Amino acid sequence: MTYDAALKTLTVKLKNQGDVPTTMDIALTEWRLEPPSGVAVSEVEHVKITYQDGSTSEIAKADALAE
Repeated sequence: MTYDAALKTLTVKLKNQGDVPTTMDIALTEWRLEPPSGVAVSEVEHVKITYQDGSTSEIAKADALAE
């Protein structure tokens, strides 16, 4: 997990889980992330996920629940 202060973006790289099929049709996923030491949650405006195949996606911040 890395934080870019200029972009106010937390980037999370998912670990390789092997050859395991996944789909968002089966389950709703919730991530509760803790920023790196020295970074306040209130500083994070964007969260990007890097998947095992190298693709990336920005995820939405849950209103009133993120802080």
